[in-house]
Amino acid sequence: MRPWQAHKAFLLPPVHPDAVIHQKNFVEAAKRSGLQHIVKLSSFGADPNTTMTFGRWHGEGEKLVKESGITYTILRPNSFMQNIMAAIPTIQGQGMIFQPAGEAKISHIDTRDIAAVAAKVLTDSGHDGKTYDLSGPEALTFFQVAEIFSSVLGKPITYVPVPPEGARQGMIGAGLEEWRVNAILELFEIYRSGEGYEVTGNVRQITGKAPIAYRQFVQDYASAFQG
Repeated sequence: MRPWQAHKAFLLPPVHPDAVIHQKNFVEAAKRSGLQHIVKLSSFGADPNTTMTFGRWHGEGEKLVKESGITYTILRPNSFMQNIMAAIPTIQGQGMIFQPAGEAKISHIDTRDIAAVAAKVLTDSGHDGKTYDLSGPEALTFFQVAEIFSSVLGKPITYVPVPPEGARQGMIGAGLEEWRVNAILELFEIYRSGEGYEVTGNVRQITGKAPIAYRQFVQDYASAFQG
């Protein structure tokens, strides 16, 4: 390996129907270049045999990485706190959060913590062949999330549980592709079934710092939600 050549790489697959193909191309290029370590971003519940689209794409990607012969580390984060940014228009305009989550508890994680974990894994030793589930410090319902927004923004924010079909119509109306809508609804069905609530200690274990709490996330981005 030439001294200027990359030794490690971070695999961040796209949210796209061709995600597995892109991951396959990445792994093949990594083998050709003599890469020594792949850190793959995956997801909670990733499994090549699952019926959940996002989990299957990530599971198939994990399989490709593990069978490549290249040393690897898998990062499996839960739902991103930053996903709530899609609700900025309704939070600003109506004081409401619409989600098809029912009363599900989800241990959302700040993407800044995922980045911190990835940086440590890429630069430190001792993570070869490991798979880490990553979460925030607590599992919250969207009712509790709305309470946090209300407290931080200083105005009432209400969570409105939306039936799956209503959520489908809203997303289609907003211009989302049908495959994306189907995959998102599959994910929320998993949450409503009672999965997605697990809180892990891996962020603290790897970075030496506590994961960012949802309240801190809202405080840090309050100006975006206030408008």
